[in-house]
Amino acid sequence: MTIAAPQANAPLVSVQQIQEAITSGMSNFRPERVYGGCARIYVEIGSLGGYAETDPEIKKANRRATNALRKQVKKACEGLGRIYQAKGYGVSHAIYIGLDNATCREYSQGAQVARNLKALGIPAWVEGVGD
Repeated sequence: MTIAAPQANAPLVSVQQIQEAITSGMSNFRPERVYGGCARIYVEIGSLGGYAETDPEIKKANRRATNALRKQVKKACEGLGRIYQAKGYGVSHAIYIGLDNATCREYSQGAQVARNLKALGIPAWVEGVGD
């Protein structure tokens, strides 16, 4: 499935686009054998803009855009019945994928969800938090 990226002048990625990225990643993933233990699997949502940015106005704008984007991700998760955690178990601003019992299924799903979100311009990565 191809997920369309947002238009350049669009202020936010739509909730529907985020839901499609999550749903597609949960069902259309390629198996990965990179994680070897049991862990809770999350997809963390990063910040927009660079950490080296020194202009306070740009930093403020990036922070506002990041907060708006995370609200969209949270709405998308609520619409899908998925858990979005602002803080929890060693992660922040993360979508809970599931508990991986050394099968790599949940890790693979999380990795695909992260790739799909990145394709939309959302900074995201998969994170495994051990028991």
